[in-house]
Amino acid sequence: MNSSYILKIQTDEQNFNLLNDLFEYTTSSKEAVWEYGLEEDAAGFANVLCHLIDLLESKQQQLVQHGFDFDEVSIWYLYEYSGQCNMEFEPQDLKRLGNLGVRLCISCWEGVISCKEIKALMSQVQTLEVDAVFGKKHVAYQIEKEQQFLLLTRESKSLTLIPYPTFRLSFSSQPDQCVVLVTGTLSVVWKAFMYSIYLLLLVASVYEWLHAPSGISKFILIGKIIASFGILQLLVFGYHFSEVKNVKQWLLRQHGAVCKN
Repeated sequence: MNSSYILKIQTDEQNFNLLNDLFEYTTSSKEAVWEYGLEEDAAGFANVLCHLIDLLESKQQQLVQHGFDFDEVSIWYLYEYSGQCNMEFEPQDLKRLGNLGVRLCISCWEGVISCKEIKALMSQVQTLEVDAVFGKKHVAYQIEKEQQFLLLTRESKSLTLIPYPTFRLSFSSQPDQCVVLVTGTLSVVWKAFMYSIYLLLLVASVYEWLHAPSGISKFILIGKIIASFGILQLLVFGYHFSEVKNVKQWLLRQHGAVCKN
């Protein structure tokens, strides 16, 4: 995220050379406003606003002698933020601005975080707020890098083998947004559990079919088998869909990424 300060003096373009010499700065402005800009991070000053006020105070007498009115002088703070915008200013700086009669103008906007920045912010372990049966809770997710992908797995404290799905996050940059493809895969525990249930249902179905007393009983058995498989699928995929939703909400809320699954 970027932030910068711009000192603006409204004047005719014919006065630009005079101001350039006075402030020892060559403006790039093409309009009827002379501008002196400093990027906050790259300026090398602990307090850019204080530096600009010092400049104005040191040049105040010369500016007045050349006919410049401080009503036409302003300092703009341009601030690009992510998530939340917070700023504060020292009381003595604001007082000095008031004594000079200089306006402080603030322009802030929410910036677009890139895919590279999102991946860099993801450390080895992330704590996510997720929906639970009795409200929300915080759980830890382990993050591993695999080539150009990130693997995200919810940690389990109760079982050695993790019963939660693993998500593969792939990133693609598009104009003004980062798109994350979220792909969920079943863990070994879930696969073993599902295949064992399927096998038990199959064995029970064959046994019941061979011992069914009539054709109607066989049709009822088929209905029970279909219902059992359907309920099992709903339970498993409903659980994993909930996990996908938690990951997507975290990406949207924390990093502003657009998710697909």
